[in-house]
Amino acid sequence: MKAAKLADVCDIIIGRTPSRSEPRFWAGDLPWLSIADMNQGRNLLRTKERVTSDAMQECKLRIVEAGTVLMSFKLSIGKVGIARTRMATNEAIAALPVKDSSRLDSTYLSRVLESMDHTGAANRAAMGGTLNKASLAAIRIPIPPLEEQRRIAAVLDKADELRAKRRRAIAHLDALIQSIFHSMFGDPSKAEDGQRLEELLASIDSGTSPVSEDRPATPDEWGILKVSAVTSQTYIDSENKALISSKPKTANEVCPGDVLFTRKNTPKLVAAVAIVRRTRPRLLIPDLVFRLNIRDRTQLDPEYLQSVMAYPTQRASVQRLAGGSAASMSNISKSKLATVKIPVPPLELQQTFATRVAAVERLKETHRKHLAELDALFASLQNRAFKGEL
Repeated sequence: MKAAKLADVCDIIIGRTPSRSEPRFWAGDLPWLSIADMNQGRNLLRTKERVTSDAMQECKLRIVEAGTVLMSFKLSIGKVGIARTRMATNEAIAALPVKDSSRLDSTYLSRVLESMDHTGAANRAAMGGTLNKASLAAIRIPIPPLEEQRRIAAVLDKADELRAKRRRAIAHLDALIQSIFHSMFGDPSKAEDGQRLEELLASIDSGTSPVSEDRPATPDEWGILKVSAVTSQTYIDSENKALISSKPKTANEVCPGDVLFTRKNTPKLVAAVAIVRRTRPRLLIPDLVFRLNIRDRTQLDPEYLQSVMAYPTQRASVQRLAGGSAASMSNISKSKLATVKIPVPPLELQQTFATRVAAVERLKETHRKHLAELDALFASLQNRAFKGEL
């Protein structure tokens, strides 16, 4: 299959950030895309911030037209999407307008770029990886005939949509659990009565930060959880790093039934709570995560504890206890967490809720298995497509 350097088939336009000290540059009409905005998915339409015409003219920002492929190349490398409206971008994002649309299809280009591992070409900067314009320009793009490009893009789009549907189904089931909680118990942050966690917990365990490798632990190795194992409020045991030490602190091993709480993270992500329903063995709690040990399970059910702490208004009230500035990592101390009050309904009602959660979790598990199969299929299609084997 023929190939070409990215610079031969696309212009490479690097964005800019207008001065924050100039209010007249901000809150304008033109969307301004940051790395965080790229988390919305492949179709890039919404931006948290907008810039003015003064910013465009004085800071020499380049307008990116709708339909242009965008790729992050600093810090969070390799996020790819397509602009769905006219916008500007920051300096961590490259816009890649195709020079000749009769030779290269933009959707195909986006699929090629997202299939690549760009970390090998990245320089290691103090705060993460980065590519430069020269390394972007040198990326080689396989170029089959245009009709073949469109066929490949269509196949991958269809497979990707199937994955998206599974993710949406899982998200709907997550919302269902919250809805069930609300219908049974109401908004916990508005409850008049409650008990402090220090009354309900036997202890709040702290993890440690042993030296680890930058890879997941194999089944026979000890590993340390990453904070991302809890951040989504669904426990993910694959989010771990292999331990280098041969002497793990086994008292910190994660067990089914544990309730884990992220004590330190960004302001929006701190105070995530996940229950460990099942886990592989030999995984340890990290120092950024607490384990909440229930004193008396005839009074408090772990499923209820996770859901009451994860309820949006309750979590927001806990987040407000965090120390640290709004721009830094937030930290919640044990002593402050211990003062948090939660309503404690009769155990029978908590257990009825837990039974309903279990039924929803079984459905979620089915969707997760199907999603894993679709992820594997998508990866296989990508691999074959850009080798000319699809």
